[in-house]
Amino acid sequence: MAITTYTMGQSSLGEGKQQPVINTIDFTTDANYKLTTIQHASSASVNIEGHAISTSVGSTPAFGTTPQSSGGGEGGGFPVGIIYGMAIFGAVVAGGVLFWSNKKLKDSANRPKDTGPYRTLEYEDRKHWADKFDKKSAV
Repeated sequence: MAITTYTMGQSSLGEGKQQPVINTIDFTTDANYKLTTIQHASSASVNIEGHAISTSVGSTPAFGTTPQSSGGGEGGGFPVGIIYGMAIFGAVVAGGVLFWSNKKLKDSANRPKDTGPYRTLEYEDRKHWADKFDKKSAV
């Protein structure tokens, strides 16, 4: 048997932030008094056996229950087909990335190391000011 859970009075994006209600009253008897009351937001959690549907009778909230969901057994959750579709799409994307990465790795292994626009480091012979004198004395 399914169990339906309803919560109310909690802060959320759909409900908004629950703020306490503050009432202040000034009155005088033998002296001036200030009375402040703070009513905090109430909260509740209700567990109902069966598939419950919230409704209202007049202005009073009520729940109607059935033993099974009217939605074909999914219980109003996320459709299973969409979950499988997302998993398949993720697997296709991952396979494409791995195929592309493997192709790039093989291309870089077959590329000549000293030529082409991919060469990032070049070496030159050392040039020093004293080298000019060594060449003249050797002549």
